Amino acid sequence: MRHVNEDDDVETIKKKVISAADFFVEKSVLGVKTIAKIGANKIQDGDKILTHCNSKAALAPIIEAFNQGKEIQVFATESRPWRQGLLTIRDLSEAGVPTTLIIDSAVRLKMKEIDLVFVGADTVYSNGNLLNKIGTSQVAQSAFEFEKPVYGCTETYKFSPKSLAGHVSEIEERDISEVIEPEKLPKGVKVFNPVFDETPAKYISGYITEEGIMPPSAVYQYMIQKFGIEYLYKLI
Repeated sequence: MRHVNEDDDVETIKKKVISAADFFVEKSVLGVKTIAKIGANKIQDGDKILTHCNSKAALAPIIEAFNQGKEIQVFATESRPWRQGLLTIRDLSEAGVPTTLIIDSAVRLKMKEIDLVFVGADTVYSNGNLLNKIGTSQVAQSAFEFEKPVYGCTETYKFSPKSLAGHVSEIEERDISEVIEPEKLPKGVKVFNPVFDETPAKYISGYITEEGIMPPSAVYQYMIQKFGIEYLYKLI
């Protein structure tokens, strides 16, 4: 994969951009397949698995384990307000995996029956914390309370090198119309509708990546080895 040079013409730049995009997609697809194989090893016959939101990387090990002949059950949260859980139950149903949709507020009630939790990742920080769909931190905290393992399933490109210098992502607040029709909102009442939340590393049992399973405590060293200490100096 070649880099864009200052003297490249428009057509050459287009070809390089397309080539880079194709390479990224191919690598991502292969990464998810690897995560599926690795993650399926954590799933035992008879396990009940809970998942939150909709993540191909989190669902891939579940589907792989089912295809291996393991008898499993999945409990998928609605994941309000966008209700990505409806996409999750569709994906699992199409794969033949026995699945139950649960409301978000039923997570703690159901957690006592769960064997392990699989979630995806929007970003993984160098301190091992996980930025993901709003509600992930509550799911992980509940799992921690009941001593159930939580695995973040993610390609390593989701690891944030900027976090080495303390940079964190701004959590977006979405429009109130996703929660309630504005005209139905009582006068003076506000709506808080964040997209993501940050799950502390202490609630994460491990990250299942295309390069293997690593504990949250190993993320910092992985980033230093991958990007080099010189990269960190440039960020400071």
